[in-house]
Parts: sequence; structure tokens; C-alpha cells
Amino acid sequence: MIKWQVLIGVLLIAGCAAPTTSVRMLVPAEHHEVTEFRTISVLPFQGRNGERVANELESELVSLYFNNQPFFTVVERVRMQHALNELELGQTGLIDAQSVVEVGNMIGAEAIYTGSIISARVDQEYYTETRKECVQRKNPDKAYSECLRWQENSIECTKKIATFHLSPKIIVVESGHVVYAKNIRKVAEDSQCDDSATAISPNRGLIQQARTAAFKGFIKDVAPTYVDQELTMMNAVDGLNQAAVTRLKSGLSFAQEQRMGRACQLWNEAVQLNGRATLSLLYNLGVCAETQSDYMRALGYYNQADQKLAKPNDTVSEALRRIKLKIRQQEKLKLQL
Repeated sequence: MIKWQVLIGVLLIAGCAAPTTSVRMLVPAEHHEVTEFRTISVLPFQGRNGERVANELESELVSLYFNNQPFFTVVERVRMQHALNELELGQTGLIDAQSVVEVGNMIGAEAIYTGSIISARVDQEYYTETRKECVQRKNPDKAYSECLRWQENSIECTKKIATFHLSPKIIVVESGHVVYAKNIRKVAEDSQCDDSATAISPNRGLIQQARTAAFKGFIKDVAPTYVDQELTMMNAVDGLNQAAVTRLKSGLSFAQEQRMGRACQLWNEAVQLNGRATLSLLYNLGVCAETQSDYMRALGYYNQADQKLAKPNDTVSEALRRIKLKIRQQEKLKLQL
């Protein structure tokens, strides 16, 4: 009886989709050279609501903290405004290189963040959708009675498309050179049909969604950011005894509940009880190390798992590519932090 229970457990594991767990990791800024300049000032952007956009972007930059330290030192807006007034530049973001150098030197900034708002608008599209409605039921007194005749109706619908197009640039004070310039265009959409009980999003809310997405795209370029990643685990039981199978399964359950500490403990126990590490256990212990940001140890486990293979395995190959990238990113991240 026990043998049959073990066999059934083995078949269930083998037939299930590979489980996953999520991990949050800090990745370096896309434009590494920009992170050298950390004392900054944000000038008003050119375009409608340029002052408000600059204020919102400044708030996003000020809120970036890593290791309990602010990533940017943002010069107070009062000092920046005083310098602009003294140089008679007013509220415009269109200043030449010489003016940037003068403003930056006056306020002690290493770089000036500014740019243009190219567009911020909402477009509407109209379309129809088809609905099927029962117009004759077998028993008219019962709402869910068998339908004898259907009728198709056309429903009027509206779709809103909000677009926020931002063109930020970063100018180094010491040289007056532009070290970053990019067009960032983000879209937010919502739709509603006449038979819907939910109202369509207001224009202002959609524009805000698109603007927030544009800011996130910009910050990803100039500062480290946190990203969420799904990591696949292995559930094959080849080469495992009964006790090891039990711990492998239990570990997978804990991992899917984001309790990786307990999962890793169980997989280490499985290695000890089994007398040797198998492909699944080596790979899953690599996932353990990866979730702990111990990337060199993870690489070691993934390499050991790879040595168990007689032919390439997509999951292991992807893990090796991923962890090697993270090791390179970690080196860059150390320089940025």
C-alpha cells in the first residue's frame, strides 16, 4: 500500500506544471554613466504644465532610497529659482549650455534635469460589440431555462487612449554637455460599453497613469530600480528515495507560498536523506541561493545541475544565462550605490 502511495505521489509531481516562486531584485540603472552625477536640480520642463511635471518628477527622484540613504541629493527649489531669477531665465527649461553651467555652479548641482513635454492628450474611439440575448425560453417563468431562440444586438462602446510623451534630458554642469536625451512615450487605455455598469475612467486619471508610466521609464534609466521576477523550480523525482520525495514536495509547497527559507531547509534535508544530490535538488538549491542574492553560489549549483544532464535542458540553460547576467549587473550596481 505504501509503495502505491509513493508511486501515485511520483506521478502527480511528474504530471504537474513546473512550480514558480517570485523574487524582488534591485537592478542597476540602464544608463550607467548618468549615475555619476548625484547632486542634481530639476528645472521646469518646456510645454503645458511643465512646472507641475518637473515638481512631480523631482518628488519621484527625492523618494529614491537604497540602504537607507537617498540616491540623489536634490537642490532645494528655492535656491534653483533664485539662480534662475538672478540670471533672468524665468521659468523656461530652454536654456543654453552656458546658462546651465552658471545655474549649476550657483546652486552646487552636478547635473541639471530638464526637458520638454511633447504631448499629453486623450483620444477617443467609437466601436460596436455584439451581444447575444435569449428572446425565447422553454420555460418563460425560469430565468435559466433552456433558450430556444437567440438574438444578436449591437452595443455602442467608447475607448479612451491617453498619451503622455516626454523628452527628458540631463546636462552636466561642469562641461555643459548633454549626457542623456530620450523620447519616452507611454499610453493608458480604458473602454466602456453602453451595457456596462462601470463608468469609463476620466481623462485626468488616464493622463496621470500614462505620466506615471513615463516617469518610471525615465527613473529606470537613471537610477537602480526594483523588479519582480518569476523563478521556475524543478519537480522531477528521478533518483530520489521516498523520504527525499516527501521533502522535495513539501519544499515546493513552501516555495509557492513564498517561504523560501523553509523550502531550502527541506531540500537540503532531501540531499542528506537521499545520500546524493539530484538534478532537481541541485537546481532548486540554486534557486534558493538566487532568492538570497548569493549569485555566485547559485551559479555553482546551476553548473552542478548542468553537469547532471546528458543533453541541454531549457530550464537550466535559462538559469545559467539569467544568473550570469545578474552577476554582471551586481558589479555595476556596486559602482552605482
